Amino acid sequence: CIMALMQGRLLATKFHIPAWKGSGLSRHRLLDQLNMGLEQGRKLTLVSAPAGYGKTTLASSWIHNLGSDVRCSWLSIDETDNSLERFFKYWLTALFSLDDSTRERLEDLVSLPRLPSASVLLDDMINILSSLERPGMIVLDDYHLISNSEIHEALEYFINHQPPLIHMVYLTREDPPLPLARLRAGRQVTEIRAHDLRFTAVEAKQFFAEAAAKDLDDRFIEALEARTEG
Repeated sequence: CIMALMQGRLLATKFHIPAWKGSGLSRHRLLDQLNMGLEQGRKLTLVSAPAGYGKTTLASSWIHNLGSDVRCSWLSIDETDNSLERFFKYWLTALFSLDDSTRERLEDLVSLPRLPSASVLLDDMINILSSLERPGMIVLDDYHLISNSEIHEALEYFINHQPPLIHMVYLTREDPPLPLARLRAGRQVTEIRAHDLRFTAVEAKQFFAEAAAKDLDDRFIEALEARTEG
C-alpha cells in the first residue's frame, strides 16, 4: 500500500476512517436501520442530507460499532477526483484494506503504467472482489463533489454487477445519478435522509446531558429541538 501511494502520489489521509468517540451520542435507531440493510444483503446505503447533519459522524460510528465483523474501506472525495483515472486509482487503493488475499491483485492493477479502459478495469475489479470470503464495505464520503458522468456510469455498472459480499455506502449532500427507483423496488438500498438524521427530543436531551454537560428543562429542550428542526 505504501509503495502504491508513493508511486501514484496518492494522499494517504483520504483513506483514513474519521475518528469516533465511543462516549458520544449513540444513534441506535439509525444504527439499527443501517445494520438491517447489511443483514438483508442490500447493495447500497445512501446517506443524503445537507451539510452539518452528521453524515460522516454517523458512518464513522457505524463502522466502529461493526468491529471486525465487516472489513471497511474509506475514501474521502474532493473536487480533484473528477478525473476518471485519478478516481480509479484512489478507489482501487482504498480497496486494499478489505482483504489480504485480494490486495496483491488490486495492487497489480494500480501499479500499471496506464490503467486499462473503464469496462476492462471494472470487470477485473468485480472478479477480484468476488473472491472475498467475508463482507466488505466501501464508503465514498462527499460524493456530491463528483460531477464526471463517466465516474457516475462506472459506479452504476459496478453496483449492477456488485459482488455479493460487497456493500457500497454513499455520503452525499445530494442524490447521485443512480437508478434509485429500481434499487428501492428491488429492496437493494437503505436510505438515511435529513429527516432521519434530525435529533428526536430524547436524543436532544441526551446530547445536552452528555456533550454539553447541561441538565436542561424538558420544555426548553423540546422548544429548541422544534425551533432547529432537530
